[in-house]
Amino acid sequence: MENGGAERVLSNILPFLSEQYTVHLVLLKNSRFYNLPKNIRITPLSKIQNNFLMIPLFPIYIWKLKKLIKQYRPHKIISLLEIANFVNIISNKQAIVSFRTSLVFFNKGLINKIYRFLINFLYPRAQKIIVNSEENRQDLSQQLNISLDKIRTIYNPINISQIKQSKNKFAKLPFQRTTNHKIFITVGRLNQQKNLPALLKTFQNISPNNILLIVGEGPERNNLENFIKKHNLQKQIFLLGRQKNVYKYLNIADYFIFSSKAEGFPNVLIEAMACNLPIITSDFKTGAREIIDPDLTFQKKIKYPHYGPNGILLSLENFTNDFQKIDFKKLNQKKIGFEKFALEKVITEWKKLIN
Repeated sequence: MENGGAERVLSNILPFLSEQYTVHLVLLKNSRFYNLPKNIRITPLSKIQNNFLMIPLFPIYIWKLKKLIKQYRPHKIISLLEIANFVNIISNKQAIVSFRTSLVFFNKGLINKIYRFLINFLYPRAQKIIVNSEENRQDLSQQLNISLDKIRTIYNPINISQIKQSKNKFAKLPFQRTTNHKIFITVGRLNQQKNLPALLKTFQNISPNNILLIVGEGPERNNLENFIKKHNLQKQIFLLGRQKNVYKYLNIADYFIFSSKAEGFPNVLIEAMACNLPIITSDFKTGAREIIDPDLTFQKKIKYPHYGPNGILLSLENFTNDFQKIDFKKLNQKKIGFEKFALEKVITEWKKLIN
């Protein structure tokens, strides 16, 4: 339950599921960022904090989960994120797994390629696979040769009432704002997947009145700080670190900007929609088109910048150059399709799956 998209989804849906079901939350690590109701029993399978130590503990996870299954005889076992999914499938013939990123993410790096091998080998054995975008559903079916009937799309939820309550809190800014400033904001883990150097280069080449706020923490922080210092961008780009309440920062921004290489379905984009922020994003796989222009097919070649009803798509390869071409008068936020992300609708979909 660290600070991530899957964990945030769980923190939104589990309180409602626990009103109807007895919920046990099993963690691979004893690490928590989000609060949960006290009626949810939380069982960590290890005391570790380091992600890399999870891999050698793989056999122990399987052994411990099998013991828990024997003890509680659960009606359904649903897992999220890859190692948990692998453990679930090996331990349980009726495993339901939630795949929350794009297969593109597993093409580079030794660890990712090992994950991709295990995905290819194990995911077809799951009873059901839950994905969080329709594009992801199509990709998974085609690349792993899995029937579409076995893969179900349940979108990430948005808790509108929580956002309304949280976004009006005071947001302390690290600079003195003037009427000339336009504030751009991005939210996410500071890793290579988010492609943040492209974002920094974009702001290196535009007016200093355009401010960039980066909310999040991660392994790329030092590299980003060095770039900001090297190019004297300390008065234009600000790293705000991890924030429990991201909505108060979204609420004071003018635009949401996102440069990611690959996603499953980014919560932050629909959270930006909930805060009425126009969105500028890379045309990443998977989910960008479903949010920005729901009528745009996944394979169609388009000219960038592409103006959709909910924002703008920029190419991954030429993100900075495409940004320079934007006509901001054409930038919209009409919330087309936003209703399918409503928490109540998403909770209903999860209940259908469980029942």
